[in-house]
Amino acid sequence: MSLKDVEQMSKEEVNDLAKRAKEDESSFALLYENFLEKAMRYAYWKLGSKEKAEDVTSEVFFRLVKKLPQYDETKDFQPWFYTILRNCINDELRRNYRKNTYLISTEPESLDKSADQSELEANTVAYALSLLPGELRNILEMSFVLEMTVEEIAKEIGISVKSVYRKRTEALKKCNHLINSDS
Repeated sequence: MSLKDVEQMSKEEVNDLAKRAKEDESSFALLYENFLEKAMRYAYWKLGSKEKAEDVTSEVFFRLVKKLPQYDETKDFQPWFYTILRNCINDELRRNYRKNTYLISTEPESLDKSADQSELEANTVAYALSLLPGELRNILEMSFVLEMTVEEIAKEIGISVKSVYRKRTEALKKCNHLINSDS
């Protein structure tokens, strides 16, 4: 089975792959290949540092190896994986908060004057997202950074699919308003 096959797998097939990964290294390797880029992207998004994102992603897969025998096969693998990922990111944020260091600035005007347009736009979006209430921000992050489906988001946060659509639309409108009002 190639990486392309894994990316096109259904939720049930990914769950089956996770079950096999408990005993089979090649199945674990496929899980790793499938989730590595998503984990890196989300960690980078939350931490703002490639080095920190790489460290956290390594920790995620280290924990995954340790915790995979405890994976409840009656539940979906992807939300379980993202819980481990979020926990590792939160651990890193707490460590840095206690050290009184700030990984990224959320103020758009703090950008270096030489930053290119895409960096400016990304920082502006990050700033707007930081102003959204937690649930709305999480829905957008799950949707666009983690590329989760509306159904997966609904299951993860325990609300209906219709509510996810409504809240995602509300979050996008608020984010758009914040971006356009700051320009």
